[in-house]
Amino acid sequence: MTMRELRDYQDKALRGLKSAQSSATDGVRNLYTTALDYPKATAAFVLGAAVAGGVIWALQRYGYRRIRQQVVNRVRSNGARRPARRRQAVTQ
Repeated sequence: MTMRELRDYQDKALRGLKSAQSSATDGVRNLYTTALDYPKATAAFVLGAAVAGGVIWALQRYGYRRIRQQVVNRVRSNGARRPARRRQAVTQ
């Protein structure tokens, strides 16, 4: 491979990187503009991502079976963990 061919490959790679850079810059700019235009949707998205991250962390930390068993036990207990006054109010 000659030095000329290497320079050609380098120039082609640099053109591709510049194109990718401009596309990424435009995408980030559009995302930022959209986030400013819709603040509630942006907040909901961030909150949803945080909740999803928390769920994934808990599943990795404690294991799916253990968490599932706790939820199943809680549901099957028929509200035995509720305070007596609330249980009476709910049944009336």
